[in-house]
Amino acid sequence: MNTQKSFFKTKTAEERQQLIRQNMMANTIANTSPDYKKSVQEIQQSANEQQPQLISVTLMQLRPFDGNPRKTKNPKFEEIKESIRMRGLDFAPNITKRPGDDFYIIADGGNTRLQALNELWEETQDPKYWSIRCLYKPWDGDENQGTLSCLIGHLTENDLRGDLSFVERALAIAEIKAMYEKTDDQKLSHRQLSEKLKSDGYSVSYSLLARMEQCLTYLYPYIPNVLLAGMGKPQIEKLLALHNNALSVWQKQLFDDSTFLSIWEKVLRDVDAEPQSFHLAHVQDELIGAMVTKLDNGTTYEDIRFEVDIDEQKRRREDKAFQTSFQNNNGEPVHNFIPSLSESDNNTVNNEDKKTQPQKNKTSEPKLPKTPVQPDNSNDQNNTNNGKQQVSDPNNTQENNSHQSIFDQFGMTPGMSLREQQLKRAEDNGLTFAYTGLQPVNDIWQIFPAFDSFNRLTAEANGLAYDIFQAVGLNPKTLIQYLNAENDISDFTFTLAPLPAGAKDNPLSESIYELMTMLASDKHTDMLSWTIPEELLVGNEHMDATISDVLLVKIFRLIRIVRRMREHLR
Repeated sequence: MNTQKSFFKTKTAEERQQLIRQNMMANTIANTSPDYKKSVQEIQQSANEQQPQLISVTLMQLRPFDGNPRKTKNPKFEEIKESIRMRGLDFAPNITKRPGDDFYIIADGGNTRLQALNELWEETQDPKYWSIRCLYKPWDGDENQGTLSCLIGHLTENDLRGDLSFVERALAIAEIKAMYEKTDDQKLSHRQLSEKLKSDGYSVSYSLLARMEQCLTYLYPYIPNVLLAGMGKPQIEKLLALHNNALSVWQKQLFDDSTFLSIWEKVLRDVDAEPQSFHLAHVQDELIGAMVTKLDNGTTYEDIRFEVDIDEQKRRREDKAFQTSFQNNNGEPVHNFIPSLSESDNNTVNNEDKKTQPQKNKTSEPKLPKTPVQPDNSNDQNNTNNGKQQVSDPNNTQENNSHQSIFDQFGMTPGMSLREQQLKRAEDNGLTFAYTGLQPVNDIWQIFPAFDSFNRLTAEANGLAYDIFQAVGLNPKTLIQYLNAENDISDFTFTLAPLPAGAKDNPLSESIYELMTMLASDKHTDMLSWTIPEELLVGNEHMDATISDVLLVKIFRLIRIVRRMREHLR
């Protein structure tokens, strides 16, 4: 007892504190059991996998993302491959791993680089292509959530580089939408989908989402090759507009949408076999022709074209805008200077009543001057130019200032359908028999101002050439070759392919072909000639003329159109 007391007495307070600290810092007893070590390793690995980290992986350990939005080979693949060969891999792809998988996958862009590395390794066996350092990102959530995250990552990465076609983006977003709806167990509107995509880092307007859905509904099932070949948004929108316009016309005639769908499907599938030769103008032509054949109710090609043609619709919108923006003398806009249907009926049907009605106040309702579309210049030398008749030019400043009626521009009468007016004009001109085919003729000479432009005249010339070739047994689809349709679908300028050898034995076919080479709408400079045997044109005492009345009328109309086109070029 005394010894213990003497021990503590020999230690100062500072020494006692130091002794206590040393005893507290004594090493713990190490746990060397195998189970304990395995548990610690698993915990450490799990903690590491929850954080992005740089790791080295071999090509054997790495796989492409199986849900890659890109459905076609990257057009820049060879360029990317050569860059890796010369410079090495500047930007390694981000990778992840599905729970339970033994290999890693590309997380958000880099499938093309992985393909290039695999090819370079096979070609060179160079170790620098075999093992690469990548940023590992932990798998996000369950199978559906993780796949969704990868898909959005790939879509964003490719979209930033502009590598994806319109339909590839649409297909990827459709898959994302399905995953969202599966997770949330509810259908998403375009606006809701747009908001969810934005919250996940991918911005796209709901209007564009609607257009993508239409593309996948009305186009992709029938022309996948054309779309995957790289058709862009402008052409897709025009093709969808053609579908909507044609369907609207069809529904006015028949209410069987399934029949229209079968027509639409056949027309598109026929052009999908050769994606590189796809032209919207040809699709429109084939569609209108199929609709005319199926309707079989007197509706003509021109009737439908007037309603479905995209450029025609654009012009009508512009004309309408001009109409509503017209200003009267008091500076007030005139929104209804074209008579209504009831007013038109009173003005056109009750002619006698019209003569007895007092004139309206000119200041309250401006009377629009009407410029004659086809002036009578038979005895007026002032209306000729070297013997050539002048046609009203819609671009003429004086005419524009006159605010000519829109109906006069198109040669239309309010209160009558377009077809009724055309048939009436054909009847008045004694051309009812020629109002047939792809380009019915109701007047040989008259050209209304709205159609008096080079592009519009080439469209009519194309239709006439089509009918003329068919009338003499030649295939217009093989003979008529469009020059600029690839860059401008509204341009019907055409030249002719060589005449098939078998047709040269037919005097009618050969003579008409010679004529059509002169009348082709291309800007050829060769001096061409045309000969025609007498019996073909007028017949003789033993036989009637080989050229029918319908064919003759269409030839005369084509000559008139081409003469006017040449005037536009001078």
